[in-house]
Amino acid sequence: MPLPLPAARLCSRAKVYAFQPLPESFARLEEHLRVTRVGNAAAYSEAIAGADGSLSLYTVTGLSGQHRTAGEGADRAGAPIAVRATTLLRVFDRLAIAR
Repeated sequence: MPLPLPAARLCSRAKVYAFQPLPESFARLEEHLRVTRVGNAAAYSEAIAGADGSLSLYTVTGLSGQHRTAGEGADRAGAPIAVRATTLLRVFDRLAIAR
């Protein structure tokens, strides 16, 4: 079960923001939220990072759920995937989150 679902159900008066940069994992997250009809969660296809821009995302084991943006070339499986990145401050501004 994707993590946003239990958080959204446990805190039904809260708004849950889920950020998933890997395209196939993001598609599964969106579908899961749609099917379960979770109304207080929203999914965004981007990474949270120290700066706005683009990141190279590597699948470490070749499995979609195991990915990262750091490490030496020898421990990376496959070609990197370019993903959009934004800062937490920018997210707070864009979504009008006060705290």
